[in-house]
Amino acid sequence: MPNPLLTYYTGVIRRAARTSSAAALVCVLGFPPAAPAQDLAFPGGIIWQLRIDPPPAQLPAFDDHSAYLALQDRSVRAIDHATGATRWTAAEPSTVRPASSGRYLAGADGASAWAIDAASGRSLWRRGLGSAASASPAVTTAGAVPSVGDTVVVKGALALNKDFGMGYQYDVIIEDAEVTVE
Repeated sequence: MPNPLLTYYTGVIRRAARTSSAAALVCVLGFPPAAPAQDLAFPGGIIWQLRIDPPPAQLPAFDDHSAYLALQDRSVRAIDHATGATRWTAAEPSTVRPASSGRYLAGADGASAWAIDAASGRSLWRRGLGSAASASPAVTTAGAVPSVGDTVVVKGALALNKDFGMGYQYDVIIEDAEVTVE
């Protein structure tokens, strides 16, 4: 089977009432040949394509600047949205889908969680979880980064069984949170 292809499309999404439209940038991770449906839906065409080798181990994480791919070779690669260029590669495996806040990228490998600086790919920390991670981490740009032994206080609206669509489902999530370190 060929390696997956990461494709960025651009175009115009026409609203149902056809009274307005919005620009679109769509990322599709799939196997070649590219599905013609994307070509029809996004007539602006392909911005760039990148064959992913080795293949991804998880679905990518996204922020305003990059797509982050957890790869089967136990590394994470940051891909620039605008150019398709590799921004950095870090030796951090992830057995769950990583998550990005734009400032941090977080993931987990079995019973260890880690965080990377999203701009540079520099490892920030790695911690034992006590048991295997079974869901993607949640990250935030607000507040200070805690150190081992710090008390972290999170205040916000607690929501249960939240489904944002597109695979973003959380059994428990704190929304509009303020994070402080004591």
